[in-house]
This record gives sequence, C-alpha cells and structure tokens, in this order.
Amino acid sequence: MKIPMNPDKKDPIWKLFGKLLKVIDSDSFKEELSRNDLTSIKKHQMMLKLVLLSIFFQLDFFHVHDQVKNRDKL
Repeated sequence: MKIPMNPDKKDPIWKLFGKLLKVIDSDSFKEELSRNDLTSIKKHQMMLKLVLLSIFFQLDFFHVHDQVKNRDKL
C-alpha cells in the first residue's frame, strides 16, 4: 500500500527537509552546481529534492514522483 504524503510543519522530519530545501534553493548551491558544469540547474535541483524526499521518508522514488507531480502542495 502506498501512503499519501501529507506535509506537516510540526513533524521534525518535515522541518529538517524544509531546511534542506532552503539550502538546495540557495544561490550559493546553484553556483556550486554551475561550477561543476551542470547545465540544467533547475532540473538537477528537482531531481535532488525528489531523491532526498524518497530517502527521508523511505518511500519508493516513483511513488514520490507521482505524489509531487499530482499535488502542488508538495
């Protein structure tokens, strides 16, 4: 059974993940990606966010991708 992902700001895991998202979205992180010759920075940021989200909540990557794709809140 695949559980739906419901973000809860009180959950410590979501809080930590939110902090990680801020780092990934920061200008310094984008500069680091570009220094390493990654051309599509937004695409790489999204892939990293999806992978980390699936790892944090121990969910299947494709399930996480479908949840994010179908819900704007995530």
